[in-house]
Amino acid sequence: MAAPAPEKAAAVEEKDEKQVKLTRFEDIRAFYASTKGTKQVKVYMPAEIQSAIKAKAAQQGQSMTEFVLHLILEHALTDREIKDAYDKAMNAK
Repeated sequence: MAAPAPEKAAAVEEKDEKQVKLTRFEDIRAFYASTKGTKQVKVYMPAEIQSAIKAKAAQQGQSMTEFVLHLILEHALTDREIKDAYDKAMNAK
């Protein structure tokens, strides 16, 4: 039997990736830091703060989304809160 075409193999790997529940916290954090499958939210802040965040993100070679998500994952949520959010999302599927 011939091996699947590369594009079909990639589709299978992607499907399998979605179905596999991550168990290592490092993998869960990396999953959330990737910004794949994110939901858009609107945050209101003073224009000068938004400009400062945008400049800081650019200095670090990140988008504002990546920069703010990193701040949230590293400083606003505990490891347990991130893991619980992941488990809740996986159990809902």
